[in-house]
Amino acid sequence: MAEAGLPAFERLALRPVSWRHVPRAMVHHVLLPALALGAAVFFFPPAWPILFLLPFLLGGALLGRRFHRYGLLPESFQVARGVLAQQDWVVPYGRIQTVTVRQGPLQRLLGVATVGVDTAGAAGLLRPDVTDVAEADAVALARELIERV
Repeated sequence: MAEAGLPAFERLALRPVSWRHVPRAMVHHVLLPALALGAAVFFFPPAWPILFLLPFLLGGALLGRRFHRYGLLPESFQVARGVLAQQDWVVPYGRIQTVTVRQGPLQRLLGVATVGVDTAGAAGLLRPDVTDVAEADAVALARELIERV
């Protein structure tokens, strides 16, 4: 990090996303795959061993919030995400290009939003987005990021 001229990653300074991240993750990462796996087993019974994947999906959904954290530090915006493969981002404020707040239908129901942060070269899952922040906190986070840019 020092050789790249970036501030140090400060995991202890980061705060977790909303507790409502867990029910949303349960729907996206457990319920929907369970329905797909159930359909696969219904139409192709010899595939029943794939149902053993469900406990791992459940564990990932339950642990996801613990490892998804974010923080506004003096020199950078920092995000950590991922259960098995931890991804850490240190984004100097001057490198942020756009900030968005968005909600899907389930997020609206749960009162949370995603704060999207776009930087040069970032795409898809390789973006330092903060998923499932309480609505008021998401708006405040986006405003603070915009002010610091």
